Amino acid sequence: MMTHLIRTPIQIEALLAEVQGTDRGGTCVFLGTVRTDDEVTAIEYSAYDEM
Repeated sequence: MMTHLIRTPIQIEALLAEVQGTDRGGTCVFLGTVRTDDEVTAIEYSAYDEM
């Protein structure tokens, strides 16, 4: 399993290009989209670096 911990915006297209290929298995990605009924000013992700 490949894991990335970054501090910049996630580039979905680049991530998919890195993991997809005819010699590999399936790719499963969860992509969240915010609703339009409220204004979103930020999204914060957190992770424990040592893991």
